[in-house]
Order: sequence, then C-alpha cells, then structure tokens
Amino acid sequence: MNKLTIGIIFSLLLPFNILLAQDAKVLFQEIRWKQGNSQEKKKATELLWERVKYKIQQAAWEGALNDLDKLHLMDSSDHWLYAVRARVYENTYHPLEALNDYRRALVLGGDSTLMLTGMAQSALYLDRYDVALVYLTEAIEYGEKDWSLFSQRGKVYVQLMRYEAAERDFEQAVMLNPDADEVWYHRASLAVGKKEYQKALGFIANARHLSPEKMEYAIMEALILGEAGDLHWAVNSYSSLLERDPVNLVVLNNRALLYMKMNRFTKAMADIEKAIRLAPEQPDLYLSRGLIKEFQFDFEGACQDWLKASELGSKEAENYFYDDCR
Repeated sequence: MNKLTIGIIFSLLLPFNILLAQDAKVLFQEIRWKQGNSQEKKKATELLWERVKYKIQQAAWEGALNDLDKLHLMDSSDHWLYAVRARVYENTYHPLEALNDYRRALVLGGDSTLMLTGMAQSALYLDRYDVALVYLTEAIEYGEKDWSLFSQRGKVYVQLMRYEAAERDFEQAVMLNPDADEVWYHRASLAVGKKEYQKALGFIANARHLSPEKMEYAIMEALILGEAGDLHWAVNSYSSLLERDPVNLVVLNNRALLYMKMNRFTKAMADIEKAIRLAPEQPDLYLSRGLIKEFQFDFEGACQDWLKASELGSKEAENYFYDDCR
C-alpha cells in the first residue's frame, strides 16, 4: 500500500454516488479477499481506505471505525491505521482507546513526536496531567525544537501548579516563535495567577497586537485591569466589547461582577439577568447572581441561586451553598 500520512483525514471529498459504488466494490472485493486472492486483498484495502477518508470528511465516525476495523483484519502491522483510528477515537470521545492506538502506532514505527503528542492529548482528556507531561517531555526530546510542544507542556505544568516550570516553557516557546500569540496569552494568564498584573498587561498586549481580532484576548485584558483594581477602565473595556458582541455571556458576567464590586447593583443585576435569559442552563451565571444578591444582603435569594447552580453542576456553587446556607 502507498505510504499514507495523517493528512488522510483531510483528503478530497468523494461524491455520494461514488461512495455508493464504492460500497458495492468493497463488498465484492471483501468476498474475493476471503477466498484468498492477494491482488483482491490489495484492491479491497485501497477501496476501504478511500471509504474511510470519505466517512471522516463527513464526520461519520462509527462508519469510519467499522472500516478501520476491517482494515485491521487485513493488515494489523500498518502503523498509520492505528494513528488514524486514534484520531477517530478522539473525535468520538474515547480517549483511552485513542491512547492505546497511539501506543501501537509508536511501537510499529510511527513518527515518534506525532504519536507521543497524540498520546499526551489522550492523557489530557483523561485528566492525567502527570502522564501527559511524560509524553510531551519525550516528544520534545525526540523531535526538533517545536514551540507548540513547549506551549502544550507549559499548559500542563500550570495544571500541575508547577508555575516556574510553566514559565520556562512559555519563555522557550516565544523564543522559538515570537509571533505565537497564544503563548503570550498563556503567559498573561500565568502572571495573573501570580498577581503580577503589570507583567500580565504587557503579555496580553503582545497577544492582542498579534491577533487583534480574538475576543478572548480583549476579555483577558479587561479581566487583568479589574484584578489590578482599575475597575472603571475594566468596565469601559467590557462595555466596548459588548458593542462588538452584545450577547457575549463571559463579558456580561464579568461586567456584572465588576458593577457589584462598585456597589452599582442595578447595573450588575441587569447584566446578569440578561445573561441568564440568554443561557438559562449555565450554572456559573446563577453562581454570580447569588454573589450579587449576597452583596445586597439578600441571603435567601443568594442561597436559592447557589442551589440552582449546584443542581446544574457547579461544584463551586455547591460549596457556597453548604458553607453559607445550612
């Protein structure tokens, strides 16, 4: 079989009528293959791969998995089969199966950096940050200096609360690629956690300069201003963002909490009520409304909101309820 690359996932789309014809061809070739004809086995394999490519393009994940399982019966030594199947498993939220297939692909000769990175992502889906750290470290050791690997590992270090190691990786990432806006964003977030607000503002300014269209960077800048105590500047920043996106839940929620800190409760409630109307099943919004009510000494109303948020899945709201409402 011709050498395949991971780009198989993004191959050209087959027309639907060709797919129907391919189904018939695949069935015919599978019957011939079972009779032991090596040429027919090769043809069946090629046709199955074509159908896999089409089904992946259509996000028909179960169908793609069925065909990949058939290819596995035909040839269980093809490392690309495991690599592609791992990607399909990721898209169907089966991280453990994806991790196992990436491991098999690595053993069979798959690209070490690519497979190890895939294994790390699968471990992250499983919340195994310690395991992901091992795989990313191995990927960095195997491959060339790739800024994205340092960025990914830096984020894992943050989850493990190893902030100095995270900062070293982010620094390495921007040395390798100063135009990596996402790394500047992560550095800003890390600086906020350390209450280094001026440094954080410098980092987020770099991110916004590189990608001025990204809303999350502008939101982060407003958040940093608020954390630094510049409440009026932060409110003005959020107000400007709402002119761009009047129904942005994060911005409405954040501005409501700032108004609360400024004792502007009418405006705070207006923002949070609008957000709840837009997303009545979002638990964090009830958590915030509960905080605003608590600031106004409406303890019963606060407890009702925290109970609602906890019922919708907010652990933080559950803690508020059990600490303050029982």
